[in-house]
Amino acid sequence: MFGRHRRQYTKQIARSLNYILNNPKCFDLTQLCVVKGHHCWLVHVDISVLRYEGNLHDACSFAMKAALSETKVPALKVNHDEETNEVSVDVCDDPYQYGVLDVSNLPVLITVGQINGVHTVDTTIKEDSVTLARITYGIKPSGSIVYMNKDGGGSLDLLNIRSMGKVCFIY
Repeated sequence: MFGRHRRQYTKQIARSLNYILNNPKCFDLTQLCVVKGHHCWLVHVDISVLRYEGNLHDACSFAMKAALSETKVPALKVNHDEETNEVSVDVCDDPYQYGVLDVSNLPVLITVGQINGVHTVDTTIKEDSVTLARITYGIKPSGSIVYMNKDGGGSLDLLNIRSMGKVCFIY
């Protein structure tokens, strides 16, 4: 994957991950709040792809969920000065005092492709190159679909879209 196609695909993956991370039904952003209206943690997810072997969308979502589940948020001490109404935040020096992020509702992405009328999941780079149409679904642990994006030049009818969605739950 080279040039313009790679840049477009990278943007598409970033949009998908950004959508599920910023969706309040998927990830509780209040857990990043330090002082309401004043201070919050800012989370950046950087993913470095060393080699493209297909199925990149799904792999990136699994990597993001795994990384966030292992993120340790340092314990903080919040001081509020009543006279000046100023708030100060100090990070605890003890590296063993921390919180963790709840990613239990964070969906993973599952991409279902169609090659000659057959639905495929976890495609290789060769299979990706002949896939005419694919749909990426964001599936929460509860089983609900919270994200859907069609990719590729091929067309899909409603019956195909529904059957591709069912494949996600088998996978």
